[in-house]
Amino acid sequence: MPQIKINNFGPIAHAEIELKKITVLIGEQASGKSTIAKVIYFFKSLKEEFYKSIRYEHNEKVLEKILIKSIQDNFAKFFGSSKFYDPDFSIKYYYSETTWLLITRTDTLQIKFSNENNVNYLTRIIDKLHPIYQNILRNQPDFKLLEIYARQLREVLDTLFIDTKNPLYIPASRNISVSYPEFFQKVFFSELSSSIESLSTNQQFKGVDLYLMRDFITYVDTELRGINFDNDEEMLRIIKLKYKLDNGVEKLVLSRPGRYVRLDQSSTGQQEVIRLLQDAYVVRQNNKAVFRVIEEPEAHLFPKAQQQLLIILTKTINQTASELLITTHSPYLLMILNNLMYSFEIKGPDNSRLNPAECNVYQLELAKENELFFNAKLINEAGLIGQNYLDKVSEELGAEFDKLYEIEAESLEN
Repeated sequence: MPQIKINNFGPIAHAEIELKKITVLIGEQASGKSTIAKVIYFFKSLKEEFYKSIRYEHNEKVLEKILIKSIQDNFAKFFGSSKFYDPDFSIKYYYSETTWLLITRTDTLQIKFSNENNVNYLTRIIDKLHPIYQNILRNQPDFKLLEIYARQLREVLDTLFIDTKNPLYIPASRNISVSYPEFFQKVFFSELSSSIESLSTNQQFKGVDLYLMRDFITYVDTELRGINFDNDEEMLRIIKLKYKLDNGVEKLVLSRPGRYVRLDQSSTGQQEVIRLLQDAYVVRQNNKAVFRVIEEPEAHLFPKAQQQLLIILTKTINQTASELLITTHSPYLLMILNNLMYSFEIKGPDNSRLNPAECNVYQLELAKENELFFNAKLINEAGLIGQNYLDKVSEELGAEFDKLYEIEAESLEN
């Protein structure tokens, strides 16, 4: 199983996260959930960035340098210059038990591979692919050969990084892809791209949120906008109305003929959840394993809709052998997860149920006020989230109510 160990990085003093089919990070705001999620996504996205870097480079002598530079450049893109971090920080990502990538800092960012033979293996395979590319260069552009080369190169990288899943980070405030007029989106995207370009000269700025939002909007525009799921009753129960794209306008169709609500004028909950549903639908249709990070899937949804959404996501993960990382503030989401795991224990395997062995839940919180953060694994030996944690919030609110009741009782006596 993939695993990550983080020490003294940003707000994280120490964290060890084992990634499973579904991994959940829960904690208060500013507890380090997003930092961990973005570090994990950074490692998951390295393969694609390396592919872009070496697609047209076939000198095996420089491949290792290109790989290291690709990692360094992407770290700067995500988190800014390493000189602004603790000099003792370390991040170690395990692709498997024996294959890992370690990032540390001395004067500059240091990259270490678990086995240098991995890079040597890559150079040998690229050397085999080299004649195909040279044949392309010698002749008129042959798109069929280019496709073959690109596919074989991706297969090599899949082997090197031990991962074939296409990653996507779905940020909070994803309704930006819905709620603003098309003209504003174009202006926003233009400004966003301009800001990102300027980051290369300002390494102190941490531009990861800009990158993630740009990539998400691009994905929505190229893959999701216009995708309807009229034949999926579970999804329709959440969104309430059928969706369609009509002359460039996204609409939710009312039951009366010709009547509709523009999606950008619909409820915030509908705007937040529509892209999650469309993505789940596309992943199922493609039937190809993916990796998704979803920030706050519960945002602006009624508890029943949260339950329905989590069941849909669980089915999608199970049907396609995908992986999901969730960040959340909501203990209610954990109660839903508990029910899905308990249902698996009682009723047996089903796509709508969650095998406890394929789920991890971590709580992140302050060790002490103004000190760094730590994490605790919440799933107990019974394969469920401990009831003590689930009861904690209710008990705190109940205790506050009891105090208010005592104040009222005393005032009545007087």
